[in-house]
Amino acid sequence: MPSRYPTILLPLLKGLNLRDDPYHLKPGELIAATNVIINPDGSIERINGYSDFLTSDLGSGMCLSLYIFKRWSGTVEYLFIYDDTLYVYTDVSGLRGLKSGLTNDQKVGYVTFNDYCYFGNGFDTSQMIRPNFVHYKDSGDVCSTADATDLSSAITLANSLKISLNSHFNDTSSHNDNFYVFFPEDAKDYYSLAILLDALKNDYMAHRTYNGVHYDNDNYHAISSASISLTDDLPTMTSDTAPSPYVVSASSEYPSKKAYQAVDSSTLTYWRTWSGVTTGWWKIDLGSGGAIVAWGYTITSPSDETLAPASWTLEGSNDDITYTTLDTQSSVTDWTGGETKAYHFTNTTAYRYYKLNITANNGNSSFLGISDIQIFASGSYSDVVNNSITLANEIKLCYNQHVLDCRVVQWGLPAPSSAPSGSAVPGSGLEVGTYQYYFTYYNPVDGVESAPSPILSVTTTSGNQQVDLTGIVSSTEPMAMQKRIYRTTVGGSVFYRVDTISNEVTTYSDTTGDASLGAACATENISTIPACRFFVTFKNRIYMAGNPAEPYRMYFTEVDFPSYYKAYQNYFDYDVGITGLAKLPNGILVFEEHRTWFEVGTSPFNFQRRALSKEVGCVDADSITYIDGNVVFMSHYGLMITDGSSIKPLSDKINDELLTKNIESACATYDSKNRRLYIAVAEN
Repeated sequence: MPSRYPTILLPLLKGLNLRDDPYHLKPGELIAATNVIINPDGSIERINGYSDFLTSDLGSGMCLSLYIFKRWSGTVEYLFIYDDTLYVYTDVSGLRGLKSGLTNDQKVGYVTFNDYCYFGNGFDTSQMIRPNFVHYKDSGDVCSTADATDLSSAITLANSLKISLNSHFNDTSSHNDNFYVFFPEDAKDYYSLAILLDALKNDYMAHRTYNGVHYDNDNYHAISSASISLTDDLPTMTSDTAPSPYVVSASSEYPSKKAYQAVDSSTLTYWRTWSGVTTGWWKIDLGSGGAIVAWGYTITSPSDETLAPASWTLEGSNDDITYTTLDTQSSVTDWTGGETKAYHFTNTTAYRYYKLNITANNGNSSFLGISDIQIFASGSYSDVVNNSITLANEIKLCYNQHVLDCRVVQWGLPAPSSAPSGSAVPGSGLEVGTYQYYFTYYNPVDGVESAPSPILSVTTTSGNQQVDLTGIVSSTEPMAMQKRIYRTTVGGSVFYRVDTISNEVTTYSDTTGDASLGAACATENISTIPACRFFVTFKNRIYMAGNPAEPYRMYFTEVDFPSYYKAYQNYFDYDVGITGLAKLPNGILVFEEHRTWFEVGTSPFNFQRRALSKEVGCVDADSITYIDGNVVFMSHYGLMITDGSSIKPLSDKINDELLTKNIESACATYDSKNRRLYIAVAEN
């Protein structure tokens, strides 16, 4: 089987036996490289300027698919494959892994468009490399299924965040940021989860302004304005009867540890019973008209945790005589000093009086005490959980540690596979008639949007002029941070944007009038980018081929939108498998192994196909390079050069030696500085 690795450098043209180092290569040129080159005289050398850092950081194995390009910032980046990992090397940051898990032993093709790099090997999903680091989620699942009775997924995510964030922000070898984030050992309940997430968000916002701030050279972080709504609905008391009309009382209180000190907004003070009293009750009267529908509460222990309650009930009443038990806890003995524990329950009744009836303390033989009590009625427990999950996901998206694929994402976004559910409900805003809905996934960082989901049809009637959507399925793609909802006007067929929601949100209520709809959807009919290996840019489109499933087909993207491709029309078919692509000022060269086609024109829609040669083709895409606007490539007849009008031989003087080698492994590059052409091939 022919070797895939070029190991012999043949002197071309004037018989030169020198080679350029990568710092002199023209940006955009492609060469497959190894750590060693065997010269024609049998001597072995390393590739100057390239292998030195490979041998020190990676080992002495062989590398594939070196691609060098210069970004708008002036930074030169060297991309290459080693084993199954894509690496980048720059003078500023040195060697860094970008993407692991690529199919082994497959050469990769690259192309640059608007400072983004697009690449593929024809087997793995085609990928895109961003110019700057954006931290997407790591291998942990996005949390989106927790509800009002299940916090396990939110707790799992919080602990995953704790591990990732502590690793990320303590990585002082590559980060100069000086603020740190530490999660508690276990996010046990919604209260601690909400507090730690809000604390993290506030800590971030205090150090970094919103929507992406440059820090740590080229790394960006942004966090949305999502917040946890967790508001204490009890007043801040200054005495047992102030402010009016609130009244706090207890079955027993120490003269300097009054009942109101459990709700004075200070954890430094606390309510305590008289000496020798270790059980009792604590109560608040919210006054006439002050009843609230409570759904949760917290208790904070004094610094001496033995004073804290161990068994109790929370009860509600509207006459201070008959009480309804809302929550019961028993044998809660794992308190620490100053710890807050949170509890929630189901309740639909507004109560004026709330009472803690405590039947056992945490072991103190003389007193019972509570440092702070909060009761929650604003919003709902479900809101807190859902907001916690939303914020946790956004933090995870923004604050992930530097993983191998922190700059590499899928080229384009897969479309939603199922339509949303929905129905007309009582409300106003919409017309009476039939509406159609779909949604897309959206990456606001790069401006990439997926094709839409299947369509939902909803008919409104008089008085039922609001549509509630459910089942807006969240994407598992890390760069799909948002979803865009679209619908038609009443009875219409064109879809206009209704709103943009977070990827984790799965419901939406639509009352938007037809006149207030946004822009029409621009991604109808687009498809996932095919898995290809050959790429060229021409007139603001990317042309690509080398898909093993359709080796005879050349695809192209929409003009100015490299992530948008329409499968039903954006392609050209040829006779047999395509072996490479190249571009000339007036068109695209499409190579087969024994034939060369020239698509002459400025656009796929005005191309005129010419058979430039029915015998000469290109044996491998890595042999294609450019000399002064002409295309050079390896054929079965040796090295060829073309300007689009004809094909001429270039290697007549060395073909006797060249054609004895494995020319299908040929890789060529042109040193524009020294005006020298080099080709590397393998032995048979």
